[in-house]
Amino acid sequence: MSQTTSTEISADVREFFAEFERASNHPDPDVVGEQFAPTFLTGDPNGIVPVPRAAFLATLPRRQDPLSARASPVRLIGLEQTDLDRHYLLVRTEWLAAVGPGGPDRPLTSTFLLHRDAGGRLTIAVYLKHTE
Repeated sequence: MSQTTSTEISADVREFFAEFERASNHPDPDVVGEQFAPTFLTGDPNGIVPVPRAAFLATLPRRQDPLSARASPVRLIGLEQTDLDRHYLLVRTEWLAAVGPGGPDRPLTSTFLLHRDAGGRLTIAVYLKHTE
């Protein structure tokens, strides 16, 4: 089985992450819910845990709180796509997150394992944050 790492990002992956960026900055539970599998894995340097989509969506109101560290706007600056097979893609992402009003941007990296269903719809199966 071959895998392909490409600087050419497929149109559906570009659109998926454009929507993910919009939803990260202005969380809409309906939009966000459609992007994640019913249960997905999320991880950071401290470990990995399964997360039911409903539990994740319940956290969205806290992410919109201006006092929350997660309320900082993010901007997608890089994508790298590796097709593992016709159903799964590994996508490495690079982001800049604002640190307070007028503060410097902080670089963030994350990796996603996406599932493409028979209809071509993408969902997040695994979301790895490489920074805390």
